[in-house]
Amino acid sequence: MASTTSIMRVLSKTDYDHQYFLEVVEADLDSLAQSSVRVRTTLVSLTSNNLAYCALGRVLHWWDTYPVPSFASAPYNDRQTYGISPAWGYATVLESDVSEIASGALLWGLFPLSTFPVDLQLKKAPGTPGHWLETSAHRQTLMSLYNRYLAVPEGEASAQFDLTRAWTSLLRPIWEAGYLLNRFVYQSSPADPPVHPFSESGLPWSAQDADIRSAILISLGASSKTGRSFAQQAATNRAAGSGPKLLVEVSSEGVSALDGLKVPFPYRVTTYADIVSEDSLACLARQQVRRIIIIDFGSRDNILEKLALRLKELSLQSNAQVEVLGVGGEAKVYSAASMEERMERAGRLESIQFNASGVKDKAMELVGDARYFAEMLAEFERVVNSELKRNKGTQREGQVLGIALKRQTGLRGDGGVEGTWMRLCRGEVAGGEGLVFTL
Repeated sequence: MASTTSIMRVLSKTDYDHQYFLEVVEADLDSLAQSSVRVRTTLVSLTSNNLAYCALGRVLHWWDTYPVPSFASAPYNDRQTYGISPAWGYATVLESDVSEIASGALLWGLFPLSTFPVDLQLKKAPGTPGHWLETSAHRQTLMSLYNRYLAVPEGEASAQFDLTRAWTSLLRPIWEAGYLLNRFVYQSSPADPPVHPFSESGLPWSAQDADIRSAILISLGASSKTGRSFAQQAATNRAAGSGPKLLVEVSSEGVSALDGLKVPFPYRVTTYADIVSEDSLACLARQQVRRIIIIDFGSRDNILEKLALRLKELSLQSNAQVEVLGVGGEAKVYSAASMEERMERAGRLESIQFNASGVKDKAMELVGDARYFAEMLAEFERVVNSELKRNKGTQREGQVLGIALKRQTGLRGDGGVEGTWMRLCRGEVAGGEGLVFTL
């Protein structure tokens, strides 16, 4: 009987627009270890976040998620040079040594952009039934957000829930970052504890720091999926009267996820070219506010530095404090030099870096794991369902947050992961494209 073969997709860690596709003979895989499951990726999404996992893969250990196995053909088995990039989505359990997880079950989490099987060493997550934590030694430097897996209930693993899984693969990890920003960093309700954007720093973050009622929020990269998610949460999931004085959404296209929504605070949609014009800057500086907060979800063309420095100059007259919060980076392949320049720029601007994993960990510590997940998952379901409902019969039918779902198949070719990855690397994937792949 012929051995089953599958595909391992490998990238150069330095030039991660270079992709290599290797055949794997599955009969060569080691026996499954205790407390482990063997899974094959079945449904994943591709967004600019996947580029970030490569750009910062050495520093933040994303390359350690799925190290290239030693049996890979040379030179690709050199882990210093080559790596396997992960993506959010679903995998099917092929074999299990965990009694509560049966073969054929579906798991949600971070999986390789490949079809070759991988093993997960799992233990139950305390206080959250159906949640599992990956405990392999090579993954213990990875942030906790990326080591959690959720077992899909048997009734939700059917074809009936295929659309739900597609939106979950595409949006939930990205949307959750916007949820955390809105609920905890910029405290959406007095009942919620404020959490520092980089909670690992140990620095204080008071209710006053989290109060945006006397602030202008400038969202750079507002058309990104995280930017859209934050804007939608700020508009629909805050206590009455707790929103900003003004939200300015800035992008290349000048688009907004808030179109058609009843927004409880003033907001403006504009372009990068307009936001740095002297008229726009002067108008912002004249506003009677305590703070101007620039949230960078992934702006382009050094707009962040131009905007922040000029606003700081102008704000000397109004006494408004100009703050910068870094969330995402530009969707492109970063060289070592460009990454260094990005870090230096953040230092010059005294930017605070948002870390979704750290904020999530602190939020779970403060409100409890079970409550956090119950409320977060319920809110995500509400957002997807309400968006699909309100857009039905309009030009936005089928869209969520102004994002149109596009289903694609396979690893290879222009229409598969291979070609779409190159579009991502060239910055050609718009924020309104929702790319999901069945492998």
